[in-house]
Amino acid sequence: MKDLKLDELPARIWKECRANVREMLRRAGVKPDGYLIGGGSILAARFGHRRSTDVDLIVVKGVGFHKWTAEDTETANPGRGRQGPAERYFREKMDAKAAWTLPVREFGTVFVFFEMDGKLAELDMEEGAPRIPYGHEKALVNGRAETVLSTAQILAGKLERGEDVPARDAFDFVMTERADPAALEAAANSTGPQRIEDLCRKWRGLNEALREEAQDTVRGVFTKQDCRYGTVDFRNLGSEAARVMEGALYREIAVRTRGDMVEVETATRSGTERRRSRSADESLQLLTEAGIGGHAGGEEGERRQRLGEAAKAAAAAARAGTSTTMARMQQNGEWEWDTGEWERQKTERQSGTGVRKTQKAAAQQGKKTKGHPQVPLRPHHGDMLKN
Repeated sequence: MKDLKLDELPARIWKECRANVREMLRRAGVKPDGYLIGGGSILAARFGHRRSTDVDLIVVKGVGFHKWTAEDTETANPGRGRQGPAERYFREKMDAKAAWTLPVREFGTVFVFFEMDGKLAELDMEEGAPRIPYGHEKALVNGRAETVLSTAQILAGKLERGEDVPARDAFDFVMTERADPAALEAAANSTGPQRIEDLCRKWRGLNEALREEAQDTVRGVFTKQDCRYGTVDFRNLGSEAARVMEGALYREIAVRTRGDMVEVETATRSGTERRRSRSADESLQLLTEAGIGGHAGGEEGERRQRLGEAAKAAAAAARAGTSTTMARMQQNGEWEWDTGEWERQKTERQSGTGVRKTQKAAAQQGKKTKGHPQVPLRPHHGDMLKN
């Protein structure tokens, strides 16, 4: 289990509020440990690249933040009758700590502000689920066992902010390219190439504004001079963030099975080649964590459906011990599928006979063609990987 040390302000916030958060969840009818810790405080604990002033939590659905009264606790006396037991308990505890609790009902989010040593610190709680559903893990956070988001999950959440990227997020993107490039790739590609390209164009247009913000809020305040990953030229922060994010996008993808394993091979625009592999039972987790779903096209629900079908087909081939290339992203942005292999597996799953034919027999009956009627993945661009 990894050992993470929060910066001074986040550590103080979490020490002050951890027990209250857990009791609030219990009173809301969910598990006391029904939260994930993420945000810049976890990135800072991993990379040591900057300081942080807040703690970010994703809280499981069912707490009901969207029902919390929107008024400030100091002026909300008329509304206290509408508060549920979890909200009432938590507000009273935060009042005792001289903290300001601000629910934002339309987003299902609660912000808690503290003044510590003349600095503003925050506890941010969002009800929902991570943008990337896999990757979080157990870790020791200041000596206590917690569940923390992966770096890819944290970056994917930051990318949801869109063009209004704060300087600290742009700084995080640049430093992650040096500290954990695989995580940057996963976050960028799960967001989708078209969306990333649009964001990067806007970030370059905001380069001057980001530079000014960085001078005021990042340089000398958040950055750590002894960071082992070096420093960043804040005069070009927007352009640097755009460069690393676009460079992390895939130009080549191949989904293969080798024996009983499923593999994803990728090559980024910046030239980084990577191979990820998992067992057949973990095929969906593999494709999701690699960011393949962002190249599927369509809305979020459609992406997940297509990714699920791809994972099922790959898992069936792997369980049969078949070594084959299930799909490759072509240079023109289309996908090439082994249609015969997919149709065979689909028929056998429906009939319950299982996957019994050998790779040779499947190759004789199958043919390769662009696209696939059941899983029409539509990536933005790419070149076919060589076998």
